[in-house]
Amino acid sequence: TTSASTWVFEDLVLLDIETVQITHPTIGQSNGSIDINVSGSNPSFTYAWYTNLELFAETEDLVDVLAGTYQLIVTDSYGCTAEMWFTLTGISASHEAFSNAGWLISPNPSSGKFQLQAPAHTQGAVQWKVHDSRGKLVVEQTGALLNKSIEIDLGAVPAGVYFLEIQSGGKSAWERVVVQR
Repeated sequence: TTSASTWVFEDLVLLDIETVQITHPTIGQSNGSIDINVSGSNPSFTYAWYTNLELFAETEDLVDVLAGTYQLIVTDSYGCTAEMWFTLTGISASHEAFSNAGWLISPNPSSGKFQLQAPAHTQGAVQWKVHDSRGKLVVEQTGALLNKSIEIDLGAVPAGVYFLEIQSGGKSAWERVVVQR
């Protein structure tokens, strides 16, 4: 006798970790944070944050943390995992934050070339740094404003989500930019 078996395969959706916001802490203070969203697979997730190879937290997001490198491992109910690394750098207390509302980035997303438009009150040099989703510094440059605008060329970096740190006049702001290919 022969028996027939029926196999049913579900469409697998891979786990995806998206960085929503990174707040770099003031040097020596526990006021940094990492806000993430997880999607895909089975939405019953567990979270394990590690620093210095030791389990640090089991929450979706990290809050009130020092500067440092953090590894996140997300596990779904099937045992599938996704991993992401983040580096929070300490910011000097003298770098007062200013509202990001005055800074405009266009187009966003783009293929890698962005125009950074400064608020009307901004004068002098502007330093900008681009960090990848893990917090690693990718590009750093200082430039003068020409007609309140700076062109940022990220053509050499892979597609992905990046965080633009803007510093001018002793103040700093963060903006999210997306490079698409």
